[in-house]
Amino acid sequence: MMSWSKFELCNPETYIAPAREEFASNEIYYKHLSAHNQRVTKGQLGDFELWKNNIYIVQVYRKDMVLCHSILNAGIEDNPYEDWPEMIHLSIKRIDREPIMDWRHLQRIKNEILGEDHEAVQLFPKTKRLVDTSNQYHLWAIADPKMVWPFGYMDREVIGTVEAKQEGAKQREMV
Repeated sequence: MMSWSKFELCNPETYIAPAREEFASNEIYYKHLSAHNQRVTKGQLGDFELWKNNIYIVQVYRKDMVLCHSILNAGIEDNPYEDWPEMIHLSIKRIDREPIMDWRHLQRIKNEILGEDHEAVQLFPKTKRLVDTSNQYHLWAIADPKMVWPFGYMDREVIGTVEAKQEGAKQREMV
């Protein structure tokens, strides 16, 4: 298992690519981006928290920056979701831009940034709403940690390798 450092809240300007015009040439600009593990983005996405550890960068959007039609996120004008709770959006990517293949990493990121009492979901949308532009993953969480989704298991059940084997299943070591 790869080592994991604690997440730190960072200044987004530290990790958002600066404007090209600030550099004398494209070569200098791209060297700067490479040195700071950055890439060119389509533009500032608004206010967000930026969390970083040695593996992941997580942008956390709250209030009106969340891609959610909750009245608490989007306002009341022509909003059919007025009873929907306030949401938080986590946009997660590895620093090396490789895919995330471990569900436990997403669970740990959610726990470390929002807390163990928050629930979050990953949406597999209908095709006409699909966004798949990079190895970037999105979790949507209910802002109020006392609220739970109206679906899913109600009780915790976590077993290790020995118990799984006894039940004819296969499980990784718990860390």
